Amino acid sequence: MPADQQTFLTTFTQSSDEWWTPQWIIDATWKTLGHITLDPASTPLANERIWAANILTREHNGLKYHWFGNVFLNPPSRRGDPTGRPHLWAGKLIAEYEALHVEEAILLVKSALGYSWYEDLYRRFWVCHLRERPEFVKPDGSTVGQAKKGVSVFYFGRTQSGHDHFYDSFKDYGRIIPPMSNLHFHEGVKWI
Repeated sequence: MPADQQTFLTTFTQSSDEWWTPQWIIDATWKTLGHITLDPASTPLANERIWAANILTREHNGLKYHWFGNVFLNPPSRRGDPTGRPHLWAGKLIAEYEALHVEEAILLVKSALGYSWYEDLYRRFWVCHLRERPEFVKPDGSTVGQAKKGVSVFYFGRTQSGHDHFYDSFKDYGRIIPPMSNLHFHEGVKWI
């Protein structure tokens, strides 16, 4: 990843759907995945910073395409837009991962305890509950402060080395929790 990358596009508000994610999340994503094959909810401008080999834009509607390789997903959240619902994107990622089209993935979403789609992720995949709410920036460089709600980063991966990379990449930013359905397989997990 080029050293001059600052942020990439994400959607974390209902008043505007163009927000940039802090550099440390991008860096930790690259450290975990090694490369990003696909960002299915992006823009050409955002991809100048995330450097995914392939992107899908709003015009494509990434929900209609097959996903593959190493995926970074920060799903859109647009009021009034039927595709702007994070649970649809999370469900699509799970389906593509289970179909073995997606090898590894990072999913960045608002923490949504009590919602079935979020609880399903929490039970099945590694998660980092970020200690601090990230501060997002508009594409024009203006800031509006921290996210209004907590943020979770989920890791999709099948290997111990992938789990280790995720842990090492995100451990300084929050609490890492293995999948609740597999706790007995992760006796050596370091809790922070």
